[in-house]
Amino acid sequence: MKVYGRIALAAGAAAFGETAAFGHPVCYQVDPGPSGTNGFIQQNGNNAYEYGDDVHVGSGMQVHNVTIDFTLFSYDAATYTPQLQVDLYAVDSNGVPIDSNLSDTIPYTPLATEFRSDVTFTGSNYNNGGTVRGVEQSVTFDFSSDGVVAADFAFAYRDNNPAGTQSPGYNFSVFVSSANPSVGTGVGPINPAYLDASVNDPITHVFSKAIGFNVQAQITCDAVPEPGMLSIAALGGLAALRRRRA
Repeated sequence: MKVYGRIALAAGAAAFGETAAFGHPVCYQVDPGPSGTNGFIQQNGNNAYEYGDDVHVGSGMQVHNVTIDFTLFSYDAATYTPQLQVDLYAVDSNGVPIDSNLSDTIPYTPLATEFRSDVTFTGSNYNNGGTVRGVEQSVTFDFSSDGVVAADFAFAYRDNNPAGTQSPGYNFSVFVSSANPSVGTGVGPINPAYLDASVNDPITHVFSKAIGFNVQAQITCDAVPEPGMLSIAALGGLAALRRRRA
């Protein structure tokens, strides 16, 4: 059974900028929705293998960074360090992940995978007036060396920490938003709709779309020059070299 936490968001909350750090352009972004229309959802609490979203960024874009907003709900003071994994998947025309390697036994072989286990989260401490939005943390996964170039793809996260099935890790959650992407779009006719991979098993889980929310995230991409542009750049460099020699 899926349970959504309802959270309030103050008007004028800061959203992602048009360009992320280090000058890489934002190619996909989901911000918090209006107050009262956001939520947070647990992987282990719902026995899900992964949660994620489908992305359309246009042609000729290489995925650089994927940044996802997480939180840790707790009734009292708590800390938790997850072992986070983010996968990038090829998708069908509806934005649902497909297998990128039919020769292995894994039903959803990803295009690329990155890990983070170096971020400790502070619990919301609800009994003492804390909120999940107040302890929100954004975690960035660097895919710049993976060479994933795609117009349509999906990202999905999971927590591999065995302690995540116990409190407080049980309450480690990803933020979801009723807002449509402010940069880029989803894939297919349904939006907002995040990806839900149930059950929590690498072999038997099946991806589907859960309508009503998108995962709150930001993706940066680098433009991939067209072959003709590469030739022009090479000619320009050659001309410059000849001028220097002259």
